[in-house]
Amino acid sequence: MLGISNLIPGPTATEMALYIGLERAGWLGYLFSGLLFIIPGMLATIAVAWAYVKYASLPAVGWILYGVKPVIIAIVIQALWELGKKGVLKAGLRQ
Repeated sequence: MLGISNLIPGPTATEMALYIGLERAGWLGYLFSGLLFIIPGMLATIAVAWAYVKYASLPAVGWILYGVKPVIIAIVIQALWELGKKGVLKAGLRQ
C-alpha cells in the first residue's frame, strides 16, 4: 500500500493514515484517522497565523520573522527540488 500511496498525488503520510484507519476500523476508522491526523497540524497553523497577525508589528518579533523567512524559503526550494526530480523521473518513464 505504501508503494501505491507514493504513486498517487497528495501527501503520502495522510493517505497511509487514512488507509490504516480504514483497514483497522472500517469507514468510521477512516473518518477518525483522517480527522485526528489533520486537526493537530491545522490547529498549529491557526495558532501561528493568529500570533503573526497579533504580534507581527512589534519590533522584537520582526527579528524572529527575519530569521524564519530563510528557513521557509529553504523548505519551499527543497520541496520544489523533490517534486522536480519526481516529475523528471515520471516523464522519463513515459518515453
